[in-house]
Amino acid sequence: LEMQGELDEALSLLSESLAFKERVYGTREQLGVAATLGSMAGVLKAQGKLAESLARYRESLAITERAHGTRIHRNVARTLFQMAGAL
Repeated sequence: LEMQGELDEALSLLSESLAFKERVYGTREQLGVAATLGSMAGVLKAQGKLAESLARYRESLAITERAHGTRIHRNVARTLFQMAGAL
């Protein structure tokens, strides 16, 4: 239960970070937003919330692909690898 509390706190902090980045960038279409979504997905995966985790990974992947203009990039590969762990 102690770890769950820490994961809840981590998710709360990441949500706050995401909101801040959206205000600063004025959009979700930034790699910093994608990175935060990926971190949130990892926490959700650790909590066993796999459907929510996959949704965040998918959004992170889409932003990353658009930002790089290709699917052939190390950041895309990393997100795909992380997604596979949530399946």
